[in-house]
Amino acid sequence: MTFEKDFSATALCWHCALALSVSVLVAACSKPTQETAAKPIPVKTVQLGVGAPQSVELFPISVVRDRESNVSFRVAGVIQTMGVRAGQTVQPGQVLASLKQTPYASNRIRAEADLNRLQNASRRNEELLRAGAISSSTRDDTEDALKAATAALNAAQYDEESTTIKAPFAGIVLSRDAEIGETVVPGQRVVRLADLNSTVIAKATVPTPVAKQLRVGAGAQIRLNGSDTVLPARIRFIGALADPKTASVVVDLVVQQAATLASGSLGSVEFLQKSTATASPDILLPPEALLEAKGGTGYVYVLDAQTSAALRTPVHILGFAGEWIRIAGLDKGVKVLTTGAGFVSDGQKVQEIRP
Repeated sequence: MTFEKDFSATALCWHCALALSVSVLVAACSKPTQETAAKPIPVKTVQLGVGAPQSVELFPISVVRDRESNVSFRVAGVIQTMGVRAGQTVQPGQVLASLKQTPYASNRIRAEADLNRLQNASRRNEELLRAGAISSSTRDDTEDALKAATAALNAAQYDEESTTIKAPFAGIVLSRDAEIGETVVPGQRVVRLADLNSTVIAKATVPTPVAKQLRVGAGAQIRLNGSDTVLPARIRFIGALADPKTASVVVDLVVQQAATLASGSLGSVEFLQKSTATASPDILLPPEALLEAKGGTGYVYVLDAQTSAALRTPVHILGFAGEWIRIAGLDKGVKVLTTGAGFVSDGQKVQEIRP
């Protein structure tokens, strides 16, 4: 009996020691985990503003005038005079350049001589026809030749006049593309001219998915390279066909308050997507904010301003605007987690990183 009591007491002591050791071990292992879980995860956020314009993406643009002309000679020849230079303003009818007129003047003189000869022959034929010296068919042949000579003179005069090119409208010379002594062919550009009274256009080339989200009349902002000035613009034209090589679409924008902008200026455009509280409450989110998406529903984490906790919130996916995601279902002013959202769980404390 004594042996059994001693053995039971000893076994009990061993059980107590083992339980104590396990408790200490569990406590030692769980303590760092609890501390780690309590530490807020750093995240970035974006604050939503329904009704405020939000930038979609920047695209390069070039500035042109709605009316620009490549001025050229209608006939070939050697340039004799060049009266303008790039950057110079011109008035309607002002001479821009001229060709040596010698061959065209010679053609005109020959045509005038042929016409005079046939006019004299026509007058003689009338007298001879009355005297019965020639037939009416001879008279008719001379009249036909007279008509042809008149047309030839008109053509020669037109060619001679075409050796001088004049400004078709008041504008500014964008480029001077030929020099004195150079031989040019018909249609070869000699001067490029912009009408200063025409609308200023910004031409952009955008990817097809972006073009599908745009509409004529929508707002945009133009920034020129090297300038902080922002100019408002409106979409005037969206191309219907995409370039087969680049899958891009041409978009024309009318630039407002841009009377002094020079053609050829380079810059960028921001297409603005607007939504109003009375219309569809569209909101643009960066793609990293959306964690899950199935059908038209997705989930984001919204920052609880009072508890600094991340709350998993469903949203309606409306589509895409460039690289941004259009969603609805969130209130104005809330903050949505972006960078770091993938490492957060519902209700977890987070630390907002200020930009």
